[in-house]
Amino acid sequence: MSLSSLPTPKDDFEIVVPEEEDAAGDNDQSEESGFVEDQSDVDRQTAEEAARRRQRELRRRSQAVQRDLPRPLDMNDSVLRPLNSDPPLTELQRAEELIKREMLVMMHHDCLETPTRAQMGGGASSKKGGTDRAIVNEQGHRAYLERHPYRQFSEEELAAAKELLQSEMSVVKAGMSHPELSLEAYTQVWEECLAQVRSLVRKHTFTFALMFLLLDYALSFRSFSYLISHATLALTWPTRKTASRVSANS
Repeated sequence: MSLSSLPTPKDDFEIVVPEEEDAAGDNDQSEESGFVEDQSDVDRQTAEEAARRRQRELRRRSQAVQRDLPRPLDMNDSVLRPLNSDPPLTELQRAEELIKREMLVMMHHDCLETPTRAQMGGGASSKKGGTDRAIVNEQGHRAYLERHPYRQFSEEELAAAKELLQSEMSVVKAGMSHPELSLEAYTQVWEECLAQVRSLVRKHTFTFALMFLLLDYALSFRSFSYLISHATLALTWPTRKTASRVSANS
């Protein structure tokens, strides 16, 4: 039998889809139209958002924390004067005392939230970011903040305060006829001030040279001589080692 004897095909059929299949097809289309993120993209976005959040929080912290500067181990509360003293403080003195009180609160808060290696009882040789040490005098810092709570300021408040400070600095600068200070002039003033400071070894602090006692000079000189002798030994050790080898071979 040849194919020419077959009847002519007719294209008159109709396809009917059940209602259940229509619903399933709609769900498939909705899933195809929606975008399912890869888990790596989700993790990356989460990490980026956490980094942005840390940056926002860091902008509201002190400059010492933002710049990773050294901070004191003990907070000196003796710099405060009573606000209700006799004779009474002037408005400028009261403002100065309020600033010092805010500074102390901020220093206690920074020590608890972002302690340095020294504030955690570690030295310069300890690993940065180590969490195996407790904060030195942690209970004392917390007790101080319970009596004097730390206030978190918004970025808008900090920006307004910074603008006000810049405005006040401009007024003072113009009123006292302060010119623009060059780097050379700043360096000269810095070196002159640094020359007046001495290391008080027995108290582990610094003070003015005029307040130095003879014992302090002796201790400071002995400490300085100790450092110089060790530095000299470290610098000349390769030469001495080479010389000893040459003499041994000869």
